[in-house]
Amino acid sequence: MASINVARLRSSMIASLGYQVVTRRSLPLMTTSTRNFALEANCAAINTGRLRVTHRENYQQIWIRGMAGHNKWSKIKHKKAANDAHRSNVFSKLIRDVMHAVREGGPDPESNYRLASCISQAKAANLPKATVESAIKNASGDSGGEATDQVLYEGRGPGNSAYLVEVLTTNRNRTRTQIKQIFNKTGGSLADPNSVIFQFSRKGCIAVNSSLIDSKDALNKAYELAIEIGVEDVKEVEFDDQNCIQFVCEVSRLNSCSKSLQLMQLEPLSSTLDYLPQATVELERSEMEQAAKLVEALNDHDDVIRVYDNIFIAND
Repeated sequence: MASINVARLRSSMIASLGYQVVTRRSLPLMTTSTRNFALEANCAAINTGRLRVTHRENYQQIWIRGMAGHNKWSKIKHKKAANDAHRSNVFSKLIRDVMHAVREGGPDPESNYRLASCISQAKAANLPKATVESAIKNASGDSGGEATDQVLYEGRGPGNSAYLVEVLTTNRNRTRTQIKQIFNKTGGSLADPNSVIFQFSRKGCIAVNSSLIDSKDALNKAYELAIEIGVEDVKEVEFDDQNCIQFVCEVSRLNSCSKSLQLMQLEPLSSTLDYLPQATVELERSEMEQAAKLVEALNDHDDVIRVYDNIFIAND
């Protein structure tokens, strides 16, 4: 629909269309629901079904058309259901990962680095502690049950991007076929073993909120701390919408480095085992969109625990 021209419409005509005239000065007085629409306009993120703006960059008046209550609730309800289903799926994968780690390396996270990583990821995802402890206990006393295999699939995607797909499966053949289909449908391909993994390094990664580091220059201060606790590298990263410093260490030193940071009053947000790319690739916009669909489809698969890639993402 074309934008409404303020010079050619009178207030009565606007009202007849179900729009409300709002000026800059009146924005703070608006109701919560309509104010949200106005903020969208302020950010130039205009939903053409609800907003009409005279000038996006420097508007003086904005017309807001409200939405029916049942439509609004319907959207909220469906979004909540989708979020609940996603959360349930994440929790299920985390529990399976914890139990597999216990079966492979024992119930003590001090000596079982993979279990320590799983517990940290469960904590970051707000999986209840009691649920984690129950999973460890059940796996420790599990004398039977269906055998679960941990498999790492390698793949190529748009722009020659590289992927590692970590799965837990009870049927290797079925899962491999399904993962291959996902790659094929999204412009990628499942690669031969050992043809991609050499582009990644297995490391321990510890994320600490930058605000906890008592310094104006958190990164330089982190380098000093890195020498003190014996980590290999530090990076600025974003974790769970927070600006963080990531400390990178050898797998065997994950627990000790994490404890050293805790003694410095730097409580880690996460302490995990990850595959870090040795070099990254930058994709075109169309390739990035395709790669995003690939990663989303892989993560939606019930057997996929984690997906790693070597895609460079600019700060902007």
